[in-house]
Amino acid sequence: MNEELRFHPAAELFPAMDEQGFEALVEDIRENKLLDPITVHQGCVLDGRHRYRACKELGIEATFEQWDGESGTPEAFVISRNLHRRHLNESQRAMIAGKLAMLSKGDVASQRIKKTEENTEGEISTPPKTAEEAGKMLNVHRSTVIYAKTVLNEGTAEEIAAVKAGDAAVSTTARRICARRPKAKKKTGKLAQTGRNPERIQRQKLKSEIWGHVRGALAHLTSLPLPADVAKIVRNQSKSRAVVDRQLDHAAKWLEEFKNEWKSKSTQVQDDNPDGRNGDEAA
Repeated sequence: MNEELRFHPAAELFPAMDEQGFEALVEDIRENKLLDPITVHQGCVLDGRHRYRACKELGIEATFEQWDGESGTPEAFVISRNLHRRHLNESQRAMIAGKLAMLSKGDVASQRIKKTEENTEGEISTPPKTAEEAGKMLNVHRSTVIYAKTVLNEGTAEEIAAVKAGDAAVSTTARRICARRPKAKKKTGKLAQTGRNPERIQRQKLKSEIWGHVRGALAHLTSLPLPADVAKIVRNQSKSRAVVDRQLDHAAKWLEEFKNEWKSKSTQVQDDNPDGRNGDEAA
C-alpha cells in the first residue's frame, strides 16, 4: 500500500502514545524491522497506527493484514489488542469507555467526537449503548464511565487532555465541571413565563386583607371602656350611657362582619391552595 492510509475511528479510542514512547518505538523498528503487521479495515488502519507512523517516518515498507472479524466488532478488537499492552490507569480506561458509550447512534456527544477525529472514512460498528456495558469492556465501574462522559461532553480541551494523559483523575475533573454549571431556577407554568407567581401573589393579598381586619378589630376593642368603667358610667352618667351603648353596638356589628369576612376569605384561600400548604411553602 503506497497511498496514505487514514485511521479507523475505533483506532482512536485509545490515547495517542507520548513522544518519548513513540521515539522508542521508532528506534525499535529501525533496529528490528516491523515484527507485527498493521491491521486494516475498510481501507483504514484499525490497529497499529503508531507502528504505521513509525514506518512512514523511517521510510520502511510496512506489512498489513485485513481484520478477520476477531472479537466481533472493530471496537472490541482494538480494546482486546491494546488494553493489556498499554499501561493505563482507571481514569484513562474510563475515558475510553465513555468515548465508546457516546458513539451510539443519536448521542449528541458522538457528533462532537466524530468531528474532532482526523479521519472519517471508517464506520463505527454498533458499540455498547450503556455506560455499564462499556465499563465492563474496559474494567471500570459504571459511575466512573459517567464521570468520563461528563468530562468528554463539558470539559475544556485542557481538562480532557489531562485525564487522557493520566495527569488528572476523571472523578475530580467531573465534579469540578459539575460545580461550575449554572444553577437552574425552578419555574413552571405562568411563573416560567413572567418570572412572578400570580397565585402566590393572590394568596399574599388575601392574607394581608384578613390581617387588616384583625388589626381593625383590635383597635375597636381597645378603644372601648373597661367593664368597671361602663358600670360607673351607667350609674352616674346616664347621658354617656347612650354613647357607650352605641360604641358597644358598633363593635359587635363590626366583629360580626369581621367573622363573616374571615370565613369567606379563609374558604377562598383554601380553594386556591387545596393541598393545605401555606403561601411560602407552596411557592
